[in-house]
Amino acid sequence: MLKIAICEEKHDVVASFKECFERYKEEKGVELEVQAFAKGSSFLSKQHKFDVVFMDVELQEESGIDIALKLREENKSMPLVFIAASKRFVINGYTADAVDFLTVPVKYAEVATMLDRLQTRLVKMDVPSVAIMTKEGARRVSVDQITYLDSTLHHVVYHLVDGDVRVRGSLNEEAKKFTEDRFFRLGGTLINLGHVHKVWGNDLYVGRICLPLNRNQKPALVASLLAFMNRG
Repeated sequence: MLKIAICEEKHDVVASFKECFERYKEEKGVELEVQAFAKGSSFLSKQHKFDVVFMDVELQEESGIDIALKLREENKSMPLVFIAASKRFVINGYTADAVDFLTVPVKYAEVATMLDRLQTRLVKMDVPSVAIMTKEGARRVSVDQITYLDSTLHHVVYHLVDGDVRVRGSLNEEAKKFTEDRFFRLGGTLINLGHVHKVWGNDLYVGRICLPLNRNQKPALVASLLAFMNRG
């Protein structure tokens, strides 16, 4: 299932895209789920639900490029395709790491080619992600960006590669989002095995920190780490 967001306020353009998506679905036998947003702010509040977004660069109340840059503050990996009346409007769009652009009026052949490319890209990116609820709202985070989690005062802290995020809840509940083959529970810390640098003596080096290990914890950790490293 490919979940597509269209951030576009022109009803005729949205209708044209939906027709193309429906035709692609029938011809390719691909499951698609499409939702349109007239405002960028509405899309941003629900962006974690989608795999790709088609974004008009000329939204009336707000710049599509500005919305795209806000998206990149929270989601650096979602494929972004700009919609524009002319190529000249999307030159600045690549600052938001857009994968490409489509001009209107939209043509089915171009949309189909774009969808083929996006599906290939998403398969290559096939890294799981989780949705977390912060005080600012929902946010989707790639599992590969998480180094470890720990808890304090009824909150769980996600320690990410580019900073920390706090969510209200318990570590036990948050741990249910992750698979045992990728994460290891070490007391009050949930370790992403992909970010373990080394196990040296009774110390575990993960992300930017060093955690102490006791004799009972170490064998299970080493076994999990070796299984993770050797998986196909």
